Amino acid sequence: MEKEYPRLLDFLSERLDYRIQSGRSVLGYDLYVIDLSSWKLRLSERTPVVHVKHADLVECSPRQVLQSLEDVIRERGWQRRIVLVLLDGNSQPLIQYARSPLQTLTIIGAEEQERIVRSRRPSGELLDLISAQVPISILAPYNTTSPVIGSCFF
Repeated sequence: MEKEYPRLLDFLSERLDYRIQSGRSVLGYDLYVIDLSSWKLRLSERTPVVHVKHADLVECSPRQVLQSLEDVIRERGWQRRIVLVLLDGNSQPLIQYARSPLQTLTIIGAEEQERIVRSRRPSGELLDLISAQVPISILAPYNTTSPVIGSCFF
């Protein structure tokens, strides 16, 4: 039996044909990957997505949730990846703790997810959210420190 996607991922998959795959759960969070390589940014065909359910937000403080997400990122080896975090709740408390010049998390709360689903330009709304939280130097597809491979070569 396949996991049911969170509403935003279901919408992106069913309505906009983004390729999404379910992964295993880590530390109680459901993990997914989405193919955003067509955007020609430093987002790959395996852009990680972590789903944080409402119960997790109620049981833990924003700082604890963020620490737990950092453990998931460490466990999965995603330290150099842009990770989308879908929250079943308000994103602002978590965003306040997540601010860092090298931050690669994009935190998308329930309100933002609903705005994307209802938008006439859902991909643009998602990209706007990502670019508001991840520094452009990290988002840019240009790599000056190692060989260019895969979808980054164009």
